[in-house]
Amino acid sequence: LFFTPNNDSIHDVWVLKGMSFYPNAEVKIVDRFGKLITLLNASKPSWDGTFNNEKLPSSDYWYVAKMNEKTPEKRGHFSLKR
Repeated sequence: LFFTPNNDSIHDVWVLKGMSFYPNAEVKIVDRFGKLITLLNASKPSWDGTFNNEKLPSSDYWYVAKMNEKTPEKRGHFSLKR
């Protein structure tokens, strides 16, 4: 799984599909050191590969998705390629 935020309109944002079905869902994206990069939810469902308006480097990033109180967390990782 990867995305390439290079403004070519192909894989420019990272999105966890189906979040609209879970209005209370939260997805944390962290770097390899565990630093919180962004928090996604129903009002912010995608990430453009930046932190504090700065482009992050090509690397692997991890996510923790909690869709609701009744389901277990989902964890995984993806690559950002510049």
